[in-house]
Amino acid sequence: MPKVKVNDIEMYYEVHGSGAPLVYIGGAISDLRSASMDRNPLVDHFRVLAFDQNAPDMPYTTAMMGDDAAGLMEATGFSPALVVGVSFGGMVVQELALRHPERVLVLVMCCASSGGEGGGAVDFGPVLMNPNRSHDENILAFLALGDSRRTPEYIASHREEMGKMVEDYKRDREAYPPNSVGLPHIIEARQSHNTYDRLGQIRIPTIVLGGKYDAQQPPENQERIAAAIPGAELYMFEGGHSFLSQDKEAAYGTIINYLRGYLSQPMFGSGVSGL
Repeated sequence: MPKVKVNDIEMYYEVHGSGAPLVYIGGAISDLRSASMDRNPLVDHFRVLAFDQNAPDMPYTTAMMGDDAAGLMEATGFSPALVVGVSFGGMVVQELALRHPERVLVLVMCCASSGGEGGGAVDFGPVLMNPNRSHDENILAFLALGDSRRTPEYIASHREEMGKMVEDYKRDREAYPPNSVGLPHIIEARQSHNTYDRLGQIRIPTIVLGGKYDAQQPPENQERIAAAIPGAELYMFEGGHSFLSQDKEAAYGTIINYLRGYLSQPMFGSGVSGL
């Protein structure tokens, strides 16, 4: 399993696919054991670098994680590259683009938030750990946060469907438990993230994608990010926080076509490995 030391932390990474270099940064509580990047549609079109977000046992920020991503990109030869960030990864790539713009060719943000006046991500910690509910009830509340269509009425009338989702969630967490040391600091970084007042400094081609029913990183947060970045384009899809799987063909099709369009321009044809 490939690892590299970056900024005094050891980072595990994987590379899949072939073509133009693309860096993929995922969410806060997922890692490559469960993400199955080899089945991600992006690897059919690009050479994709993905890695486990890591934090030592100390206060950490999305700015520091952006620096980690930049260091890994340099160490692995993925610089400059296309960059895709999803959920918490969509917050980290904001800092990557702001602090290391020379490393980012095109910026894709999915179901992210900017913090500040742009709106923050809803804190799912208290939802998942509410002592007044059972473990299964907390998971149901978390699933509802991921898609606002999962109302109490919907959950009550779709018990079999929602029960399976709860069991799938528990099975995934049991099989791939998050890093208990670093995760609390990642959650703190997620809640303290704030780039809104600096987003106007981004001069990188950017698209912002979101789910119409996402209650965790709400649609209005996507709208504010897109409005704050000069020239950014906004696309909304039929789904919640997991719109990339709920509306998979349309969402990934939008990302791939956008990236292909920019890569076809002559200015992207030199100095980028894989083009």
